[in-house]
Order: sequence, then structure tokens, then C-alpha cells
Amino acid sequence: MPGILTSITIRNGFLSTPSKEVLGMARRMASQTGDRVAAALVGAKVSSFSEELAGWGADAVYLAEDEGLAEFNAGPYLKVFEDIARAAEAHTILFPADSMGMELAPRLSCRLGAGLVTDCVDFELRDGRCVFVKPVYGGKALARVRATTSVSLATVRPRTQEPWTSETRRGIERIIVAPQLHTIPPETALIECIEEEGEEINLEDAKVVVSGGRGMGSAEAFHQLKQMAKMLGGAVGASRTAVDAGWVAPAHQVGQTGKIVAPDVYFAIGISGSSQHIAGMGGSKIIVAINKDPEAPILRIANLGVIEDYRNVLPALIEELGKLLNK
Repeated sequence: MPGILTSITIRNGFLSTPSKEVLGMARRMASQTGDRVAAALVGAKVSSFSEELAGWGADAVYLAEDEGLAEFNAGPYLKVFEDIARAAEAHTILFPADSMGMELAPRLSCRLGAGLVTDCVDFELRDGRCVFVKPVYGGKALARVRATTSVSLATVRPRTQEPWTSETRRGIERIIVAPQLHTIPPETALIECIEEEGEEINLEDAKVVVSGGRGMGSAEAFHQLKQMAKMLGGAVGASRTAVDAGWVAPAHQVGQTGKIVAPDVYFAIGISGSSQHIAGMGGSKIIVAINKDPEAPILRIANLGVIEDYRNVLPALIEELGKLLNK
């Protein structure tokens, strides 16, 4: 039965939040079209996630399990996803816009001869066809795009969808796909995997993000941001200029070319607020900006703006937060 297929990412032994969000979007589509929602679960030792996917809205799971898929490699994964896509006969295939999805979606689009819409934040149904909504011009406008092919692919921006929840217990159909990895000539080989020192809280999942930009002036200044983020149970973010200066690791970059975040509170400290940065954090519920430039673009979207050098504000803010949290 043709329907909607979603790609699933397992990260650090857990079902990723963007995967849950994409299943939520698929479930919303299916509620309007009556389609079945299937999930593509690919990797090594991943079968235990099958039942969990039912809880997030999947009607069926295409399971491809092999030790040769333990680490992501575009060649083998592409072949497996192509096999799953053809077996599922899906008319819509959704990928999270994570590193795996952004690498696989365009390749699979080419293999299937299907249209691809990237960085989607919503969808509409018109005459029974899916029209995807995506930001353009650095988030200043929204475009509505429809693929003219019979099969449509889309990557979905993280933190733009609500995961599906239901009190009704669902069953799930498991379809086993046998990966034919021996038929795929190796294009690349994994030489070494170096894990970057991680934060206690994932940046994309944090409810509070404390970000710094060029105005911070040095890597040492970011220690204050780390202190503040730790006090609030949050994570440290950064603008591209701060990352390019080497003050903080690339994993902290927020923006169109970095990570997309939408916390309850976003602190933008010494960040001017380019359109590329705003595209990555504009969905935050409350934005607090500290900047000495009264013309900084970030102040136009901030719920609370402090026009002052951060050096005169941040120490006092950290001190007062400490008093409040110790009460």
C-alpha cells in the first residue's frame, strides 16, 4: 500500500528528536490523506527500536540490519534506502535535515528521478498533492513548493514539528529488508572516528541556549557563557564568526549553516543578528539580546534587549541568577 516513508536516525543509542518530529509531520499528513506511515530503520543492532517507532506514529517499519551498516556510509546506505523506497512504493519520503538526511536525500532523489524540496517547515495539501513550505531569503519569506514528479522527497528542518503522541497503543508491521552490501563497490572507507567532547545537554534539545558572537572578543570570554548555561541547565551556542575565530568548537554554531534551535529562552550575547544566524534561532520562544550597538538587527526580534557592553552586564546577571537559583 503506497503511503508516506520517513527516515529514522539513531543517535548515541537513542531515537533522535528530529526523527520523532518527521514522524509527527508524516502523521499529520496521513490524518488528512488516509495514507499509511512507514519508517526506514537502517543500521546495526537497531531492531529494538521498532516497537518504539509505533509509539511515535509509524504504522510499519522497514528494517535493514547489518554490521556493515554500523557506521554511516553514503554508498551502502543509499543502496538500502533505494531498495526500501521502491518496496514501500511511497509517494512522499521525508528526511530529517540532519547530516545523514542532507547527504542521502539528494542522492536518493537522483536515483528515483524524484523532486526534492529542502529545509521544509510545514506542508499544505492542494488537490490531493503535497505542497511544502520552506523559508527563503534568510527566513524573511516563505515559499510554497510542489514537486511535479509522482514521488516527492523533502528534508524537514529540526525543531519545526511537534512529535506525534497518542494514548492509544499501536501495533506495527515489520518488513525485513536484506541489505545486499556485497553488490556495492566501496567508494570511501572509515579510517577513524573521533568523538568530539560533548556537552551534558544537546544543543538542539536544550530548553535554554546561551550564545555568544563576535562581540565576545575572545575564547576566554566564552567561559562565562558556559558558567551561565550550566547554572540554567542549558547549552552554549555561538555565531559563525565566533566559530570561525576559533573561540568555540563548530558543534556550537547556530544558524543557517549550523544547528537549528528553538529553546524556551535564547540569550544572544555580543551577536549582531545576521539573517543567517536568525534563521537558526528565530523560532525561540523568548529571545534576550545583550549588545552595545543600538542598531544591531538582533534587537529587532528580541523580546528583551539590553543596549550595553556585555562586560558590564554579564557578571551582574550571573550573580543575580545565582542568588535566585540558590533560594
